[in-house]
Amino acid sequence: MVSESDKGGNALIARRTAVMTDAAVDGRLVVTAGLKAGDRVVTTGLGKLFDGALLTLSETPTLTKPADIPRP
Repeated sequence: MVSESDKGGNALIARRTAVMTDAAVDGRLVVTAGLKAGDRVVTTGLGKLFDGALLTLSETPTLTKPADIPRP
């Protein structure tokens, strides 16, 4: 899912977007097609989303490198 502005530019909505991926690098998938520069990819809450859902933008990065995740 990516986010885009509604027609009035007042709200962000989710849009289902097909992408192509390649091998994982450092625990992250490499997207090779389907996104364009400036696209914002939805990374959390995917189980609750549907095409056209209203989004709340969080400026706090949610992705971490696998090496940064504490291990028990």
